[in-house]
Amino acid sequence: MIRMIVLVAVGVLVSACDDSTSSEESPETPAVDVGSLNSDGGVALSDDGVGAARLVINEVLYAPAGDDSDWIELTVVGEGSVELSDYTLIDDDPNHIAFTLPAGALGSGEYAVVTRQADEGGDGFEFGLGKSDSLSLKRGDDLVDEVSWSEDEPVPGAGYGRLPDGVGAWGSTNPTPGGPNQGWEQEVPVDPIFDTSRVISVELVLSADAWNAIRNDPMAEEYQSGAIIFDGTRVDNVAIRVKGNSSLNSVARSASERFSFKVDVNRFVAGQELHGIKKLNFNNGFKDPTLMREHLGYELVRRSGMPGSRTAFVDLTVAGQHMGLYVLVEQVDDEFLKRSFGNDSGDLYKPEPPSGQLGYRGAMIDGYPSIGVENNEDTTDHSAFLRFIGVLNGQLDGRLDDVINVDAVLRNLALNTVMVNLDSYLGMGHNFYLYEQDGQFVDIPWDLNETYGNFTCQCDRDGLINLKIDEPTCGPIAERPFVSRLLANPDYVERYHAILRELVDGPAALEVMMMQVRITAEIIRPFVEADPTKFFSIEDFDRGLTDDVGGRRGGAWGLERFIRDRNEAIRRQLDGADPSTNSGNGSCGMRGGGMPGGMQGGGQDCPPCGDGVCDAFETANPEVCPRDCQEPPEGGDWCGDGVCDALERCEGSCEADCG
Repeated sequence: MIRMIVLVAVGVLVSACDDSTSSEESPETPAVDVGSLNSDGGVALSDDGVGAARLVINEVLYAPAGDDSDWIELTVVGEGSVELSDYTLIDDDPNHIAFTLPAGALGSGEYAVVTRQADEGGDGFEFGLGKSDSLSLKRGDDLVDEVSWSEDEPVPGAGYGRLPDGVGAWGSTNPTPGGPNQGWEQEVPVDPIFDTSRVISVELVLSADAWNAIRNDPMAEEYQSGAIIFDGTRVDNVAIRVKGNSSLNSVARSASERFSFKVDVNRFVAGQELHGIKKLNFNNGFKDPTLMREHLGYELVRRSGMPGSRTAFVDLTVAGQHMGLYVLVEQVDDEFLKRSFGNDSGDLYKPEPPSGQLGYRGAMIDGYPSIGVENNEDTTDHSAFLRFIGVLNGQLDGRLDDVINVDAVLRNLALNTVMVNLDSYLGMGHNFYLYEQDGQFVDIPWDLNETYGNFTCQCDRDGLINLKIDEPTCGPIAERPFVSRLLANPDYVERYHAILRELVDGPAALEVMMMQVRITAEIIRPFVEADPTKFFSIEDFDRGLTDDVGGRRGGAWGLERFIRDRNEAIRRQLDGADPSTNSGNGSCGMRGGGMPGGMQGGGQDCPPCGDGVCDAFETANPEVCPRDCQEPPEGGDWCGDGVCDALERCEGSCEADCG
């Protein structure tokens, strides 16, 4: 017979024409297996780029009991519904009779399951599914979707399905007909730290004195001794401090205590670990009403085949105070390097301005005061870095591919361009690592909480959406040699464009991203609603998944709307319909714009220039904000002093200085 099982909402199953029962996940800890997704599992948008409804094969099971109980599950991705009777299924034998699906509409996120007929004259498909077989889904004569498998995959006893549903790569699954696909339990073990299927309970235990020390001087970022209780596992004598840059400044200058935190498990006890992890970052969701930009960004990096930090969501309590939902982010350290590159022997740097722009500042390492060596401090002579910076800037003879892993760097550039991640090398020249292997450097993304246009570089929405793919920098592209030198090579530009198209048609496609958004929202929403310290309301959370959010705290671009528009803009530039360059000036400069809701960058993107505090960064870089670190000019009017400082650039507030 035909069985149809329809998923009405993630975790809530309603069946029709079927006497099986189903279960509902606990609303407190909804568990959804997100699985993994890579570029091979991507899907293409419809011709209009809007993401119209498409029927796809989602999971199959062949002869699990050695009888005729094969089944095929289908689902709809994109917006809208499809008429099932327009489609047929057939295996790899052209002599078999194609099976026409039963009449009825199937909507986005719903499932249809059909089985092999058990008896002659039954209502199921007649062909059997073998250990090595293929399956095609057609609409008329047009091939809509297909999948093939062999004796090697899936593993015996497993189903074969997409992870995540509808859009992901195929792999072995725990059979779930009519429900969200789940990774094969023996093949995809649950990570005890970075488990993305639920929200994890975490407590940072601090004495009253330690917590008061943090609250009284957060900008000191000094470690305090405490304990961490992670999902019931306690580790004592760990180091805890607040962290951040603009996020830390914003909280420190407000009544909020929703700091971001770093936990160093082995700082006070050498060799101490938590499930193999030494450092953990708990980020507060600054500027993001959806609280998921950082998670989505790192997920996309990893789905695209690049090294990226793992993430999870935690319900955080600090010193007995319930902070609420935070994003847990893996530290880029020796454990990360070994997992991602197979070794941790190369030099690791974390550049910051002004060295972070990777311009040439001389042949000695002393000329790069903020290059930020993270390892090998006592053994490296920095020769690999100095050769890299010399060749990159044309000061030393050599080929770029001698000192740069070109394919990896182009892919990371494409990822930042797709995500409009301007709080990065593309903007101030920070929030990335450089790792060296055998003299070649590759960049590693970091601090992705302001992806999808949340750091504007004072571009307006149109400027962000239409960020020039061949000049995706804040300001002149020549000031970013890591971009300009690569994109001056026509062969590299061709490879870069191919990567961009692969991303927007695959792992960064609207359907793929929105499937991730919806799965994530289902998991975290109860915790967002219960979060006592969140920066935005639950209404902002719900709205921010699709549409722009504005208000007195500034705002953020809606995820679905922004991703759709950005992907279309990239396609237009790739196709030559829109310009991809800007005469070397980069993308939309550093003036105008702002966030939704009428707030200009001074409320969100601007550095703390003008706050009257000469902080460490301003001291090291006096040209950034002389108004905080120097005596005011005669008359006390900083506008007109001839210096276009950070505040004036950010606000566009002094034409006399900034032109």
